[in-house]
Amino acid sequence: MTRESLRVCLAIAAGALGIARLAAAAPAPEAPGEGQPPELSVDEMLLYTQTSVAAKKPQTTRDAPGIVTIVTRDEIQTSGARDLIDVLRLVPGFFFALDVQGVVGFGMRGNFAHEGKILLLVDGQEMNEIDYSTMPLGHHFPIEHIQRVEVIRGPGSAIYGGYAELAVVNVVTRSGEELKGASAAAYYGQTPGGLARRGLSLSMGQKAGDVEVSFAGLLGQGNRSDQDFVDRMGASYSLEGQSALDPRWVNLGVRWRELRLRLIGDGYKMTTRDAFGEPEAQAFEMGFSGFYSELSYALKLGKTLTVTPLFSYKRQYPWRVPDQRSVLYTERYVERVRAGVTTSYDVLEPLNLLFGVEGYQDTGKVTNPDTIGIGLQTDNGNGRLRVRYQNFSTYAQALYQGVVNVTAGARYEAHSEYGDSFVPRFALTKVYGPVHGKLLFSRAFRGPGIQNIRLNNAIKPERTTVFEAEAGVQLGEYVFLAANLFDITIDDPIVYTSTTDASGGLVEQYANLEKTGSRGVEVEGRLRHSRVQATLGYSFYSAAGKNKVVPYEVPGNSSQLLAAPQHKLTLSSSVKIVGGLTANPSMIVMSERAYVSSLGDDMGAPKTIGRLDAALLLNLYLLYRDLGLKGLDLGAGVYNLLDQRVPFPQAYAADHNPLPSQSIEVLGKLSYTLGF
Repeated sequence: MTRESLRVCLAIAAGALGIARLAAAAPAPEAPGEGQPPELSVDEMLLYTQTSVAAKKPQTTRDAPGIVTIVTRDEIQTSGARDLIDVLRLVPGFFFALDVQGVVGFGMRGNFAHEGKILLLVDGQEMNEIDYSTMPLGHHFPIEHIQRVEVIRGPGSAIYGGYAELAVVNVVTRSGEELKGASAAAYYGQTPGGLARRGLSLSMGQKAGDVEVSFAGLLGQGNRSDQDFVDRMGASYSLEGQSALDPRWVNLGVRWRELRLRLIGDGYKMTTRDAFGEPEAQAFEMGFSGFYSELSYALKLGKTLTVTPLFSYKRQYPWRVPDQRSVLYTERYVERVRAGVTTSYDVLEPLNLLFGVEGYQDTGKVTNPDTIGIGLQTDNGNGRLRVRYQNFSTYAQALYQGVVNVTAGARYEAHSEYGDSFVPRFALTKVYGPVHGKLLFSRAFRGPGIQNIRLNNAIKPERTTVFEAEAGVQLGEYVFLAANLFDITIDDPIVYTSTTDASGGLVEQYANLEKTGSRGVEVEGRLRHSRVQATLGYSFYSAAGKNKVVPYEVPGNSSQLLAAPQHKLTLSSSVKIVGGLTANPSMIVMSERAYVSSLGDDMGAPKTIGRLDAALLLNLYLLYRDLGLKGLDLGAGVYNLLDQRVPFPQAYAADHNPLPSQSIEVLGKLSYTLGF
């Protein structure tokens, strides 16, 4: 980061502090005008906004037995967020890093979490693919449809199972009752090199009596970057037109009384020349399409007992490369059939008991067994083209809300291939006037996916232990501050590496290595006022004494892990200018990041570490609501104002140079909402 950039950063931080002081001394806000969203104080926002993401029982974020952040629809819209990466970059702890083949995934609290360590839910549907357990990000999930994003910055395995090892991201879209009409949006983003993104979004919904229906769809095109990618041998090519990110999405929700049906179709496609560090001769298409469905019924047996049977089915085509000219050509599918029952019983007014059982069957099949993917070596080398695994789980939780809120629970799983897992959790939370505190202990696990088992039939789950503590205080009516400490230890982590054989062919490997993890601190401050809103976040981690996984280490700095900035500072804000016009600046500061620029050689040469300078991302988004017509909104934004180079480095030692991200981007968005 240059000195000039640093001065800009400090000026913005100082300005935010000044805004907070002015807001704290400002008079109470006037009542909102007709058609405008209500202006909630921090007090109302924290005391009355309910979430069940941490315990499947509605609670406020201060009461919830987890480190919980909620990003509201209003915050997403005013920030001008372009995709889920933009939303989560502003949440403490999150970072994003490169895997292979141009795919970018989650990182959390210093730990690369792309392969099955973070659970992503959309309207209750588990979006992680079950082949490698990954989740590709970038112009993927439709921002316009989101009502809120609920985040657990910490384990959720005791409730959700094996993908919720380090965090849970729960995306909730707008219901029919919230829509009460139709909404359409069109957006277009341009960089100096060409198209950044464009798309059309539509959603509609209504509730009439006992029936509620919602529908949403998205059709879009985009590019990961307009910059040049340089491989480890020095060859380069332009990513413009060769790094496509094209979303296609439909989402249908139907509710009749307590019967709920959800159907989601995800047709996400990419175009890339990137393979495993060296580009192919020409760009190839890669797909991550999927179909997701769930049917549930909440049977209320009196006022205190609810029994909810559930059935879900998902079918996915992850990492699909249909071009037979590519060495990565593969045609395969994976599917999961799941059924279960959850019982919630309010024994007494302060005591709730939750109990559930569920089972699922995973199936994987390949149509071209001689290529990468589920092949003849699958299922312990017995020559079958199809594999099947079964999993049974049961979980229980007691939640007591009294002088101190106590949450105690556990989950047990038994998998037909890799055995069983048991993970307990325990939490103490207390809200006392403007102050709250939390002490949290959780065990978590990440179960191996189909490809992990294929490549190593002795693979076993990685197991995680997490301690967390949080304290928060409300300062007056408009300001809230919270800070938390965390300590994460991951035993037997499942680690991916790739090498080449004597003929130059790719050899993929997975193994359980010794341990890794991190410890650190996260701070979040919120200002909520009728004219000014702001959220300031800071996060820090250290891996010193935690990491013993060589592919993750940064030689010479035991406290740092590959691809993960040790310090991250964020600021998102919204200032009401006049009428429906708001100015919404945001800032992300990341400290230096490291990557492996060379793995060395078999003669003992050490791997070479490359370093990416600290970066400052500045964005400015202007939003004008009800522009001459009620429901007509116009937005315009500039992203990466300083035109910083902030690529995605690889988070493990695999000899891959960082993948460039977008340069400066100008975006316009027009949306219209019509109430029925």
